[in-house]
Amino acid sequence: MCADELPIGLGADGALAEFMAIPPQALAGGNVVRVPDQVPDEAAALCEPMSCAINAQQIVGIGQGDNVLVIGGGPLGAIHVEIAKALGARQVMISEFSELRLAMLRELEDVLVIDAANEDVGEVIAQNTDGLGADVAVVAAPSRAAHEASINYVRKGGAVSFFASLPTGKSDIALDSRVIHYGELRVCGASDSRPEHVRRAVGQLTDGK
Repeated sequence: MCADELPIGLGADGALAEFMAIPPQALAGGNVVRVPDQVPDEAAALCEPMSCAINAQQIVGIGQGDNVLVIGGGPLGAIHVEIAKALGARQVMISEFSELRLAMLRELEDVLVIDAANEDVGEVIAQNTDGLGADVAVVAAPSRAAHEASINYVRKGGAVSFFASLPTGKSDIALDSRVIHYGELRVCGASDSRPEHVRRAVGQLTDGK
């Protein structure tokens, strides 16, 4: 993490234009990543959100054979599903309330979709993990309830990623410290990404993963 960052689009002019001036420190830091010509512009636009998800999954340590739960089935939740699969997760589950989003999520391959409005999320997870819980839960919904419930969905020794941010002034949450303490859980935050994460995102898009 950089203590003196200059975010493109915030501290410096963004890229929503035909041309942009790239700050010299961005060039010096290797922040310009070339996207191969065969990657469509629509797909290339996903590099930034993908890189943030890759960073979060790296921090929380998703890997081969893991049972992964993604809470929140919006665009970034769906991106988390695909990245976890690419990392070799044994099983990926995703919970969502919206019927529209549930219908779209069911079109994805190799993912267990949980209807959070009509199913007991914890019970479905237990049934599909031999009662142990997920190895990792990624909170991809800006919901206080989702953050608070997440620690109850992972196994002992598991990990939780607070990927989604809560609104300013509404970010205080209540967590049962005994669940974290006796379960020896890791609760990790994740924000933004680094150039290496962008390169990995470009690589996945180039390979069609």
